[in-house]
Amino acid sequence: MILCDTNIFFELFRENEKVKNELEKIGYQNLAICDITIGEIYFGMKKGEEKYTQNLIRKFNRFHFTRDASKIFVEIMSDLSSRQIGIPDALIASIAKANSLKMLTLNISDFGLVDNLVLYKPSQKLIKV
Repeated sequence: MILCDTNIFFELFRENEKVKNELEKIGYQNLAICDITIGEIYFGMKKGEEKYTQNLIRKFNRFHFTRDASKIFVEIMSDLSSRQIGIPDALIASIAKANSLKMLTLNISDFGLVDNLVLYKPSQKLIKV
């Protein structure tokens, strides 16, 4: 199972065909979203995108913030105290680790800092750098 970072969804909203094709290749039954990402999506959602957003979210397996994820979150933040990682990213990473999920993200520089977090490597570059 692969947990998608928020930036993957933002690329879907931008109609990035490479991201869409990668997700279809993986198969929605093998993809996951977490509550933190859902909150970030709704925060950044534009008026009129509600129905599309809700239908998209329903395609993904959903993972919640649990007691185990909370413990891992504290570990991540204490381990990375001298390095920068945003709190939402640390929360998402903790859910991935607590559930032994791979992460699909375009933010390798931050998520790559998290010890023992397995990053999914897409079959192609998903955005232009």
